[in-house]
Amino acid sequence: MIEGATATDALSRAVRRLAPIMVREGMAWAFVRYSGDYVDEEARAKADQLGIDTRRCAPPWGSGEDNVANKPNESHAQVLPQA
Repeated sequence: MIEGATATDALSRAVRRLAPIMVREGMAWAFVRYSGDYVDEEARAKADQLGIDTRRCAPPWGSGEDNVANKPNESHAQVLPQA
């Protein structure tokens, strides 16, 4: 570990490296509520029907009628306007 770096720093760097890979491989969603990061990776995974896009999965922040599992042809990947 780099002198002065904390375990949190190391974890943050690891997540920043792994997140786009996980989304691209269909193992995670782009959390667009807070960022437009990884939207392209998610679209590629969806187009290639990888991972979670091969099942009727729904992101944990969706529910009820808005749940993407109830609308299999719609993507939840939309960037919300800034407040």
